[in-house]
Amino acid sequence: MKKITLIIFVFIFVLPLYAQEENEHPDLTAAKNVLATNPPLAIQYGTKGINSIGEDPNLKGNFAKTIGTAYYYLGKLDSCKYWWELSLQQFEKIGGKEEANAHNNMGVIYLRMGEIDSSFNSHQSALKIRTKVKDTAGLGNSYINLGALDRMRGNYESALTYYFSALKIYEYLDDVDKISEAYNSLGLIYMAIKDYENSLDYLKKSLEIKTNLGNQQKIGKTLNNIASVYHESGDYDKAEEYYLKAYEIFENSSDKRMIAGITNNLGIIYKEKEDHQNAITYYTTAAEQFEALEDKEGLAMVYTNLGSIYYIIEEYATAAKAFEKAKAVADDISSAPMQINITKGLSKVYSKLGKYKEAHEYLESYQEMNDSIFSNTLAERTAELREQYESEKQAKQIVLLENESLEQAAKAKQRQFVTWISISFSIVVILFLVFIINRNNLKRKILQVEKERYKLHNELKEIDLNNRDRKITSLATNTMEKDKLIEAVLGELDEVNFESNSKTLKTEQIKRQLKNVINVDEAWNKFKLHFETVHPNFFKKLKEKYPKLTQNDLRHCAYIKMNLNSKEIGMFLNIMPKSVKMNRYRLKKKLGLEDSEDIYEFLKDF
Repeated sequence: MKKITLIIFVFIFVLPLYAQEENEHPDLTAAKNVLATNPPLAIQYGTKGINSIGEDPNLKGNFAKTIGTAYYYLGKLDSCKYWWELSLQQFEKIGGKEEANAHNNMGVIYLRMGEIDSSFNSHQSALKIRTKVKDTAGLGNSYINLGALDRMRGNYESALTYYFSALKIYEYLDDVDKISEAYNSLGLIYMAIKDYENSLDYLKKSLEIKTNLGNQQKIGKTLNNIASVYHESGDYDKAEEYYLKAYEIFENSSDKRMIAGITNNLGIIYKEKEDHQNAITYYTTAAEQFEALEDKEGLAMVYTNLGSIYYIIEEYATAAKAFEKAKAVADDISSAPMQINITKGLSKVYSKLGKYKEAHEYLESYQEMNDSIFSNTLAERTAELREQYESEKQAKQIVLLENESLEQAAKAKQRQFVTWISISFSIVVILFLVFIINRNNLKRKILQVEKERYKLHNELKEIDLNNRDRKITSLATNTMEKDKLIEAVLGELDEVNFESNSKTLKTEQIKRQLKNVINVDEAWNKFKLHFETVHPNFFKKLKEKYPKLTQNDLRHCAYIKMNLNSKEIGMFLNIMPKSVKMNRYRLKKKLGLEDSEDIYEFLKDF
C-alpha cells in the first residue's frame, strides 16, 4: 500500500513539474530533433521560431544556441560565432548554468577559429560560474576544455591536473559517457609525452565504454586516437587497421573535420610505407578540407606533414614553403607542440638549401622549445599526478567544489511551494533507493565472500587429493620396481651353470623364496587399501554400476582416476602404451562412453 501511495505522489506532484519545465516552443523542439541529422533543416526551424517569440531571454537564448550549433556542424564558424554570441547575451540576463554553458560554447568556437587566448578566457568564465552555482557536471566539462587548451600549448602537467580533476567528478557522478571522455583526454596527453602504454590503456578503456553506449561518432574518434598511438609507437599495421575502422564510421557522417583528420592520418601511413605520391595526394586533400572548415589547427598539422614528405623526396624548396605555411598558422594559434616539429623541419630544410644561418637559428629555437616542454621533472610529475588520482579514488575523498553555494534562481511564486515539496520528496526517494542499493550490494558482497571461501576450500581439498595420489603413485612405483628387480635376479639365476647337484638344489631354493616375495595380489590389495583412503568406495561404486568390469579393468580405472598418462599406466600394468590405448578403448565401451567423451572426467564423479 505504501509503495502505491509513493507512486501516486510521484505522478501527481513530481512528474507534472518536470513536464512543465520541459515544455518548449514547437519550432525549438523540431530544430533540436533534426540538429544532428539535418543541420540545414534545424537552421530553418530555428530562424523561423526566433523571429516569432518576442524578447523572452531564455527562449531566445535556446533558439540562438541551437542555430549556432547547426552552423558548427556545417563547419560555418563565423555564423556559428554570431549565433552563440547572441545566445550568450540572452543568458547573461538570466545567469546560472545557462550562462556558463554559453561561455563554454564561446570557448569552443574561439578554439576552432584559432583564438586561443579568447577560448581560455571564455572557459575560465564558465568555470567561475559553475563553481559559484555548484554545477558539478558543468565543472567536469570546464576541466576537460581547459585541459585541451593546455595540451595544445604544451602545458602537459597542467592539462593532466585538469583531466584527472574531471575524471574524479565524473566517477563521483557515475557518468560513464563522461568518464570515457576523460579517459580519451588522458590517453591523448600520455601519447603527447610518449608514454604509449598508459595512452593505449586509457584510450581502450574509453573505447570499451563508448562501444557499450553505441555512439558511433565517439567510437570513431577514439578509434582514430588509438590509431595515432600505434603510429607514434611505430606499429604501422595496427595504425592503418584502426584508421580504416574510423574512416568507415565517418565516411557517411556530417563531421567533416574528422573526415579531414583521418584523410591526413592515412597520408601519414602511406608516408611510412614509402608510397610518397599517395601520401602527398592524401595530405593535399586533407589541406583542402581543413581550409574549407577554417580549421587552423588542422591546417598547421597537414602543412607540417606536406613539408616532411617533400623533404623526404628531396624537393627542398617546396618543403620549405609548406613548413613556412605551417609555422604561420601554428604561431597564430600558439600551438607549442606543432611549433617544435615545424622549427625542426625548417632547420633541416634550410640546411639542405645551403641557408646555414637560418638553419642554425631554427635549430636553436627547436632545442629551446623542446627543453621547455619536456623538462626532466615532467615524467616524475605526471606519474605523481596519476598516483595521487589513484589514491584519492581508493579513499573516495573527492573535493569537488571550493566556494559556498548560492540559492538557485528564484522560481515563480505560484510554483515555489510545489517545487520545494517535489525536491524534498525526490531526496527522500533517492536516499531510500541508495539504502536499498547499498543493502543489496552488501548482500552480494557477503555472497561473493562465501563463494570465494567455498572455492578456496575445494581448491585446498583438490590439492590434498593430488598429494595423496602422488603418494599412492610412489607406493605403486616402488612395488613395481621391487618386483622387476626380483624378476631380474631370477633371470640371472636361471643362466648360472652349477657343477654340483647340491649347488643346483640351493639355487632352486633361493628362486622359490624370491618368487614368494613377488605376490601380485598382495601388492594390489595394499595399493587398493591406500587408494580407498583417498577415494572411498571407488571400486565398490564402479563394480555395482558396471558388474562386468574385471580386476584388470578396475586397476586401469584407478590409474586413470589418479590422472596418470598412458606410459605410466603401461609400466604399472606391464604392457606397452599402445596396449594401454586399446584397453582404454575397450574400457570406454564397457562404461557406455562415446569415443569423444573424456574417461578421466567421467571417473571424477566416482
